[in-house]
This record gives sequence, structure tokens and C-alpha cells, in this order.
Amino acid sequence: NNKVLSDFETILRTQWSYIAQLKLNNIDVEDAGNYTCYGYKMGNSEENQTVFVTVAEKKAPNVTILASESNEEVNPYQPLRLTCQASGVPP
Repeated sequence: NNKVLSDFETILRTQWSYIAQLKLNNIDVEDAGNYTCYGYKMGNSEENQTVFVTVAEKKAPNVTILASESNEEVNPYQPLRLTCQASGVPP
């Protein structure tokens, strides 16, 4: 979003090309937006490519006990299995 990022590391350099990688640690919602990579050819011509990055917002866990009824009745000494399902962001 119109901020110049220079924290990249060159991972490959040949006689004819460079490959650079931008690494963002602990990405957050504020990091969402357009990211554009610029390349320059001899003769000062420019090429670029843009990708739009979205970051899922954090969601508090939603916990559900999966059962056929809200109350379960079992006989003594019989097995009981309750399944708990939780979902949230991040997982």
C-alpha cells in the first residue's frame, strides 16, 4: 500500500537475472494489501507484477459438544463418548 519494503534477501543471482524473496514474519491484518515487485530492464524499461494479499481476521474459538441431546443419560458402568469440536482463526 505504497510503502517501500526493502527487507528481502536475494536467493539466486545469475548472469542474466535476480530472484528476490520478501518474507514477512508474524503476519497480521495490517499487512494485508497490494504487494508489487518491480524489475528493470536495460534501457530503463520497467516491468512489475502486483498481488493482493488478504489476511483472515482472528476469531475466538467456537466450542461445541456434539451430542444428540443437550443432556445425556447413561447407565452405571456403561461407556460414554462425548465429542468436542472447536474452530477458530488461527486453527
